[in-house]
Amino acid sequence: MKEIIDIKPNNIIKKEKKDNNKINPIKYWEKDYIIEHIDKIKKPKHKVMFEFLYRTGVRLGELLEIRKKDLNFENYTINIRWLKNRKYNYRNIAMHPILAKLLTIYTSAMNLNDKLFPYNPRYVQRLTKKYFNGNPHMFRHSFAMMWIKQDQNIVVLKEFLGHKNIQTTMKYQHILAKDQGKSLLNINFE
Repeated sequence: MKEIIDIKPNNIIKKEKKDNNKINPIKYWEKDYIIEHIDKIKKPKHKVMFEFLYRTGVRLGELLEIRKKDLNFENYTINIRWLKNRKYNYRNIAMHPILAKLLTIYTSAMNLNDKLFPYNPRYVQRLTKKYFNGNPHMFRHSFAMMWIKQDQNIVVLKEFLGHKNIQTTMKYQHILAKDQGKSLLNINFE
């Protein structure tokens, strides 16, 4: 298996695994890139949506299902609902206080059953391409990489991301090892 890490000019980090002629790219953005691009967004609804993706790591389908009633501002939790095999699955995740403050203002005029982001998936994909030159799933990878880089518990990350298998979550640690190797080359031990 051959691993390639390529740092692109727009701060996208890409890892490809070559195994039996199959290429599986894992792309993510660094924190500074995300913050810089969110700050440039003029439309408040779009800005809040990308803040939500950035601070939760939810899947696009999960994002589009969230209603105001799924937000618990007292306990700082979000009820995530997603459809898999024509059946809804649920999990609760923590809500960052900064996101809670933003969502309190954003949802103040909404009814409990209103969707936070009443968009279709293709529209969100186009917006992500326009503002970030990527796709919405890259926020999920970026969230996971930030979590791992800050030495947070990978089992908690597994639950946060809604992975059934820890091996799915462990793929982020393999990317991190390569990043650590690059950083190690810059350390002067002399």
